[in-house]
Formats: sequence, C-alpha cells, structure tokens
Amino acid sequence: MRSRKHLDHQRFSVGAAFALSFLAVVATVVIPGDSFASVNLTATEWVYQVRSPFLTAPLVALTYLGYLFWPIALSVAFVCYRRGQARLATFGLLLTAFEAISNLVAKRLVNADRPALVMPPAPLHQLYHYGFPSGHASGAVVVLGVAFFALAKLTRLPRFALGATYFLLVFGIGFSRVYLGVHWFGDVIGGYLYGAAILGIGWVAWQQTQAQRSPD
Repeated sequence: MRSRKHLDHQRFSVGAAFALSFLAVVATVVIPGDSFASVNLTATEWVYQVRSPFLTAPLVALTYLGYLFWPIALSVAFVCYRRGQARLATFGLLLTAFEAISNLVAKRLVNADRPALVMPPAPLHQLYHYGFPSGHASGAVVVLGVAFFALAKLTRLPRFALGATYFLLVFGIGFSRVYLGVHWFGDVIGGYLYGAAILGIGWVAWQQTQAQRSPD
C-alpha cells in the first residue's frame, strides 16, 4: 500500500495544480481588463526606466532563448529516450505541444493588444499574435521546467543549483519581454500563471503514471 506521506504529497500536488489553474483563469479575466490597466501601465513604465545598454544585450539574448523552446524540448526528449526514459521524453513533448497550442488559442480568445514598441525589436521579434498571455513566459515555465526536471532525474547536479538556475531563467525571459516593449507586465504575469497551471497539471499526471508502474 502507498504510504501516508506519499498520499499527502499527492493530495498537495493536486491541490496546488487546482489552485494554479484557478489563478490562471482569474488572471485571464482580470489582467486584460480596464481594472488592471493602471497597474499594467505603472509596472511597464518602471521597467522602461531601467533600460540601459548594459542590460539590453543579455535581455535580447534571453528573449532569443524563447524562440528555441521546441529545439530544447526535442533535445531533452532525445536525451531522455537514449537514457531509457521514453515516458519522460513523450511526457515532455506532449506538455510542450499542449502549452504552445493552447497559448495561441488563449491569445485569440482574449484579443489583448501589445504595448506600443518604444524600443524597435530585431527582425526576429516581429509580432504576429496578441499579447495575453505571454508565450515566452508560459513556455519558459513549462519547457524549462521539464528540461530541468530531466536534468535532476538523469544527472547528479545539485538540486538547489538547478532550481535556482531555472527560476532565474524564467524570470529573465519574462522580464526581457517587458523590457523590450513587446509585452505588458500583466501579459507576463498571466503567462507565468498559465504555464505554472499546465506544469502543475502535468506533474500530477506524471505522478499518476509513475504510481501505476510502481508495485503497491
């Protein structure tokens, strides 16, 4: 039989995934609305004020990283498959695909405009979709989350170092989108919540598949 500790952990995971999903739905309703406009404007203008040549180059590099989510996901899946983790490889690709497709659907449903581009982006930053939720933010949470989980599972790298690097990259990618003028502050917050909800649901699903493989 499963231990009480395992069941408590499973209940916590389900509760956390539900809470994140609820927050993502609330954010979808509240953030693009007029009631959040002043917060959006104040926070976004503050980010514009810290612009400097010293920050621009690394933040542009972090934004470019957001265009490599699929190559990252495929590379992680390939390594997992070669290391005998076919389920983890499939899980990562399915979660990446779900995040990418559902994010585009959410953008179409919300139809939230992006901020005026104060700093014209490089050609790679041409914008063809609506702003909310930020695909870079949600993709960073999901794709990098799977990648770092795979690293923790397949290597002996310190968990704290992996976790710290993950959170720094996720924050940096989201911050870069506001810094470059291609997203409102609220777009990024919504993207984080949206990605966290998907990752949380995926984690619960992963735990269930692992539990089914383990003997009682």
